[in-house]
Amino acid sequence: MSNKVRSILANWVVPLWPVTIVGAALGVAVGTLAIPPTSTYSATSVIAVEVPIGTNQLMTGVQPFSDSLPDYIGGELAYLESDGFRGTVATNYLHQPSPPNLSISRSGKSDLITLTADAHSAADARRAVEAAVSAYIDHVRQDNTSRYTAAVAAIDAVIPRMQQSLADSGVVAPTPELVALYTQRAALQVQLERAPGVIVVQPTTDNGSTASPPLGAIGGGALGGLIALGAALFWRSRNGTITSPSQLGDHLAPCPIIPLGKSEVDATIARSLYAVLPPPRAGRIVVIGASAHTGTQTVADYIALAASEHGPLTAVDLAGGAPDSVSADTADGTVIINAGPWASSPAATDAVDHANQIIIVARLAVDTRQSVAELCQALTQQSAPFCVVCVKG
Repeated sequence: MSNKVRSILANWVVPLWPVTIVGAALGVAVGTLAIPPTSTYSATSVIAVEVPIGTNQLMTGVQPFSDSLPDYIGGELAYLESDGFRGTVATNYLHQPSPPNLSISRSGKSDLITLTADAHSAADARRAVEAAVSAYIDHVRQDNTSRYTAAVAAIDAVIPRMQQSLADSGVVAPTPELVALYTQRAALQVQLERAPGVIVVQPTTDNGSTASPPLGAIGGGALGGLIALGAALFWRSRNGTITSPSQLGDHLAPCPIIPLGKSEVDATIARSLYAVLPPPRAGRIVVIGASAHTGTQTVADYIALAASEHGPLTAVDLAGGAPDSVSADTADGTVIINAGPWASSPAATDAVDHANQIIIVARLAVDTRQSVAELCQALTQQSAPFCVVCVKG
């Protein structure tokens, strides 16, 4: 892989966050397409439920118990919340295989019951609520019909026998007992004709919609980010790219990381760098890079600024096109030579061979540990001391 391609990849992969963000963004896009977000619509209706008159009350004239409402409402709530009721609504009223999403609640201790349905459209939510109300009204009607019809049938079975007994005894006028049965039967028949004790207090009302959590986008973003992060870590480990100064071993100079791309040299960093250079910090100081994209000129500028405060200084830029180091041979004081990449030209090699001090520049997220290690190994044959300086940018 060429240095330029590795540099481009490293600038994205080594910091981790750029490639992770890109992976997460792609994951969000894919997840949104795979599992698009949906909106849930709801509708509500409120009904009032009356306790039906019991057959015993009609036949005996006993007043209903005052605490019968809570027991009756409790039983009706249990029915409304049952799977059987939802199945009836789905099969007989909505004509669909799956039961609707219904929720039932009671308003305090009153006889008011609220029915709410959730669906993927406002029309479906309204239809489900209206179907549930109709199903419950029909349920109450059927219960009343069964209850009162059975009582009427029982009375009808007794009346003919009593009439026959009176006829056999020669009694023409009906007895009070027979009149009571006539009255009870009439009362039961009236109840059969009455509408069920369910009053729609609030017709079906739309409650608007709520957006569901974007699970596809969230899951896709998390998965995409993790995949990209894992791939970046694998690439970084496999390629051996330098990500931290601590990876450079004992030759690293204990100075701040030098930033690249700034218009002015930071004098504080320059003095710190110059101060930690191994002696003699004078003569011919050669700056070489582990690769063509290291940024040796910046380091040379930093050293030159600090060295100029200690005496005469000459700067030679072999990497920038200076033909050789003749000017360095005849210069007075300290000479800072930017030799560019290691062994990039005969002049650079000659400058290293005659150096009094060598500065190796390693660029984080660009250079590899192997290239720096090979350069350090090659310089161990030189008599001049050397150290490694990190740059970033």
